Amino acid sequence: MEYYKTKESVDEYIKMAKGHSGRQLIEKLRKFLPEKSKVLELGTGPGTDWKLLSSYYDVTGSDNSAEFLKRLTSKEPAGDFLEL
Repeated sequence: MEYYKTKESVDEYIKMAKGHSGRQLIEKLRKFLPEKSKVLELGTGPGTDWKLLSSYYDVTGSDNSAEFLKRLTSKEPAGDFLEL
């Protein structure tokens, strides 16, 4: 999976995924998982769902793309992120 390793491919993904989020799934999760729980998000990508999750939970985001993580940490310097 070398695709998300370049600036161009990450730009392409962000453009393609604009307007999409996991909001509906996160709302379902909130019915079962207490607020402030620790959550590991796999495949954080541009951070859309990480931002939503972090409104309710103590979230660690993760991705195997250093390019995604570089962009996300520049926007969210206090966030907790892991490169996989």
